[in-house]
Amino acid sequence: MKNGDEIKAKITEITPKEIKYKKCNGSDGPVITISKNSVFSILYADGSKEIISSKKSSNELGEGKSQLITVLLCFFVGYLGIHRFYLGHTAMGILYLLTFGLCGIGVLIDFILIITGDLKPKNEDYTDKF
Repeated sequence: MKNGDEIKAKITEITPKEIKYKKCNGSDGPVITISKNSVFSILYADGSKEIISSKKSSNELGEGKSQLITVLLCFFVGYLGIHRFYLGHTAMGILYLLTFGLCGIGVLIDFILIITGDLKPKNEDYTDKF
């Protein structure tokens, strides 16, 4: 674990975000799921080692996206597509820049979607919501 703890377990599944395992002393016990972000490495029975994550995630570094900042960008400079660039939607940002926010209609729709939480950063969620 990243905090230095060691868990002896039989891994049943590794997904992009989670690791599922059973404790060695209770193989008939429940499957336990932990976040992959909290795991540093896995040491397999054959002696091989896999480093899961040696660097901090963007949320730990404070690089996540804020819903409040997004809604303010959309309200004040939405016609330039700045909020779309901020969220990582570069192609839509360029389209908004060239069409002045799809003549304002796209900006209005985006404003509503951001407030309801339906327009999110690319491949992630907001770290700060209102």
